[in-house]
Amino acid sequence: MAESEHIKVKRFSRKQLNLAFVPDRPATKHALAEHFASHFRKELGFRLPPKRKCGMNEDCRMDMFDAVALAAHFLEGRE
Repeated sequence: MAESEHIKVKRFSRKQLNLAFVPDRPATKHALAEHFASHFRKELGFRLPPKRKCGMNEDCRMDMFDAVALAAHFLEGRE
């Protein structure tokens, strides 16, 4: 769809995001979410879901943290 509209697309892997924002912690989605919840306490801190336990479905709020990580990575021009 982006190609048909002549929109440039840039892809980032989970590994790239984790290395960019939480290189000193285990590469988990929750570690990345904690990073952004602590940096944007007022906006995101109260939205951080509890750490997922084995057998639990992923909380729908995690998508919000993925979007913030992608936007931050893109805006900071990290490769």
